[in-house]
Amino acid sequence: MFDRKELVEAIVHSADLSGQVMDKPYALESGKMVMMEFHRQHLREVAERLPVTPFMAKLTDPLEQAKCQLGFLVYVVVPLWRAMAEVFPDLLGCYQNVETRVVEIDFDHLDQWQGVNWDIMKTTEPLQSVVAPPPTLKRPSSGPTRERPSSAFDDEPE
Repeated sequence: MFDRKELVEAIVHSADLSGQVMDKPYALESGKMVMMEFHRQHLREVAERLPVTPFMAKLTDPLEQAKCQLGFLVYVVVPLWRAMAEVFPDLLGCYQNVETRVVEIDFDHLDQWQGVNWDIMKTTEPLQSVVAPPPTLKRPSSGPTRERPSSAFDDEPE
């Protein structure tokens, strides 16, 4: 029998990873957005001198994008959605969509694979735009002032 908590966690996790069960255009766009998120994380790691997450370091290469996507599908999404379809047979179509996403990655013709995020390769934004400066806690010294509620920062000198 299923543990209720584990089942709820699996449902929430499935919802979080549902981009690849959608129709192809949405699934491809979802995958591209994740690649961009990983690329930005890599840029932040470099800018902040943090340990670099290895699989995120080379996502400007279409081959690395395809390998990342395939690994994610095969080792995470397919097993999860296979289990969901076993428990909830109405989700079989979702599982089949995920299986379709796997075979759509054609390593011999990556230039034609619609899942490649070419925008990552065009990204020339400086790291400063990726790493936001820390927020200032002080009020500006010039300009009109207005009453504000007291806060934990009231002890800070202006």
